[in-house]
Amino acid sequence: MRLLALLAATPPPPQSSQPYTVARALADLDGASWSLVLEDGAGVRVWRDAASTSGAVVLKAEVECPVPPAVLVDILLTRDYELIRRYNSGYDGGRDIEWRDGNRERISYVRTKPIWPLRARDFVVRCRYEEQPRGAVILNTPATHSEAPPYDGLVRGTLSGLHLVEPTDGGAGCRYTYTGSMDPAGAVPIAVVNWFAERRPAALMNAIRDVAVERHGS
Repeated sequence: MRLLALLAATPPPPQSSQPYTVARALADLDGASWSLVLEDGAGVRVWRDAASTSGAVVLKAEVECPVPPAVLVDILLTRDYELIRRYNSGYDGGRDIEWRDGNRERISYVRTKPIWPLRARDFVVRCRYEEQPRGAVILNTPATHSEAPPYDGLVRGTLSGLHLVEPTDGGAGCRYTYTGSMDPAGAVPIAVVNWFAERRPAALMNAIRDVAVERHGS
């Protein structure tokens, strides 16, 4: 079973001993008060949760893809890191630390490239993949692991996310929805973080769609 190596998506999980589940993430996706902030002209629309008034903004982005859902899911779940870099230029590397629940869940370490004048960031993420009645779901939530302690020279951030791939056109196409929030930590002002965050999903989703169309046609 493959699992996500993407930077990802959905409101941060509550601080409790209970894991943030796919069902809870889908309910949050449907229940949030989304306000449109960007429409890029290439089919990607981005919203922010109007209730997120402080801290890292919670975003939703959506795009229609003219490929069967399985094509897009294969890209999101790929273990081919060179392919990941084709749609996520900020990805610098990573590894899977631990697999759980019959390989439906893993703990992964992800490292991103530095953006001058900031240092590189890294993340430890719990990634879970499920097939739900409405489509394929990949859920990312912050995690810790003894095999991925904080490293010198890197700033440890947190990211949370949901990727939902739903069939359209009788399965000939799909709708890709991303919701997410990322806190890069460090000394970056939150207003700057949120300004860039609102613009990042459009570029990422356009790149993923382009790769999917290319692979489906080859």
